[in-house]
Amino acid sequence: MVKSASEMRAQAVAYMKSRKRMNGYTNGGDRVYFFGKPDNKPGNTTQKGFSDCSRAVQKSILAASGISIGHNTHYQILNQANGRIVHETSGYYPDESKLLPGDCLYFKGNKYHVEDVGHVEMYTGPNTCWGHGSGTGPNEHNLKAYCASRATAAKRYYKAIRWIPDDGALPELSVGSIGYYVTMMQLLLLGYGYMLPQYGADGDFGTETHDALAAYQRDMGLALTGKCDADTWAALTGSQPIETGEPEEANPYPQPVIDKRHMIAFGAGIGVKGGDTGVKWCQWELIDAGFSCGTAGMDGEFGKRTKDAVIGFQRKAFPDDASEWDGIIGPNTRDKLVEVKGAKWLDTEE
Repeated sequence: MVKSASEMRAQAVAYMKSRKRMNGYTNGGDRVYFFGKPDNKPGNTTQKGFSDCSRAVQKSILAASGISIGHNTHYQILNQANGRIVHETSGYYPDESKLLPGDCLYFKGNKYHVEDVGHVEMYTGPNTCWGHGSGTGPNEHNLKAYCASRATAAKRYYKAIRWIPDDGALPELSVGSIGYYVTMMQLLLLGYGYMLPQYGADGDFGTETHDALAAYQRDMGLALTGKCDADTWAALTGSQPIETGEPEEANPYPQPVIDKRHMIAFGAGIGVKGGDTGVKWCQWELIDAGFSCGTAGMDGEFGKRTKDAVIGFQRKAFPDDASEWDGIIGPNTRDKLVEVKGAKWLDTEE
């Protein structure tokens, strides 16, 4: 099911709390292991990990929503246009009536950072925040008492940013954005005929996605920003699909017999394990689901690019079962290809 923004915020808070006093404090490379070393899997509560204040909030929000806010407080403030400032003050305390759980609270403290930002906590409400400032963490704090402890011009609370958008809102995306909303945008672009031949709908906003989005903006008469901003979202979610001459919604190729004895794998082509039309059926379904089979497209040959597309599809279709990521179209993969059609990927959780 599609997660609402409220559910994502609640999940971000839950991820933060799940790591209570599990992590050693570091500003070094090990702080990437917020969810435990070496597995670093969201929800892990058995392995000790590492973090600091900025990675604790970044990793919790990223795992819950797919939104990357920046790897330290300096870059989070530089990136703040991709969030929403919900409170600012020249005083020392946040207005909790403006806040929602999962919002990030920023404090002064580093003259070498933009806006002198030096620390961040996650608001978990009411009158509570969580963060990892030193020692073993993350830890829960009484919000009023914590802000009082930093009530000096050099260390004060001064701003709150909501990174996970309000319910019904969509975040601005640009090169470097990853996750659920990027996949949603990519699938919409594919639906309107703007191809992503190398990576497909992989949830990663790279140069290929930028170029496809810019082409869409140009064709629609939108500002050529290369970002998926409010106007571009409105067009993508409200426009009629563009006629592109691509295959119709129904797969025009006959579905091959696929069971435990008859599976389609690397090297399959004319007269091999289903024949060229069987491979074409598979390639059509993969492309329809947003996974490119390379520049040759539906050529009826099960080459490396088709195998890569199958593995990419399997990783998405079976996120918790790596044994299915074999690049072979067997009964389970065939059933998922039949089940999933284009934008129906949006009905799955990240």
